[in-house]
Amino acid sequence: MDINRLIEKTLFLNANLLKLNDVTVEKYFYPDLPEIIGSEDQLQQVFMNIISNAAETIEATGGGVLIIETRYLPKSERIAAIFKDTGIVIPKENVSKIFEPFFTTKKEGKGVGLGLSVAYGIVRDHGGTIYVEPEEGKGNSFTVKLPLKQTYVTLDQHGGLHG
Repeated sequence: MDINRLIEKTLFLNANLLKLNDVTVEKYFYPDLPEIIGSEDQLQQVFMNIISNAAETIEATGGGVLIIETRYLPKSERIAAIFKDTGIVIPKENVSKIFEPFFTTKKEGKGVGLGLSVAYGIVRDHGGTIYVEPEEGKGNSFTVKLPLKQTYVTLDQHGGLHG
């Protein structure tokens, strides 16, 4: 699948939310990004969760910018998708908990704290990584790195690992 196209599709699906929350989107997509192997539906869920959280945190500041960048990392054979928002910065004490199930700072009825936990599991299942870097006075940056090819580990008849 093409990550640039998948992010475009996700932005289209979130267009009303972004507009309502006064979010300006800036895109810096790597041209001719290599395709990756994975579940389009699952990865779209990851991007939906990151984009909707960014929109909510930007709305709380009265509007702002979501910068989305994709990169090809040839040395590690990975694709990176970076989502930088100008919203409320995640407090340092919450950074280590942000991907835990049921952790939320949202008001009651606004979320149950599963979005980023689900995103973390999906990215991990695809052999990738996801992390957040809050920057005081600037906002938050979520980075998702995914391998171009899935690696599967199997045991041979003697119990040896092969991948």
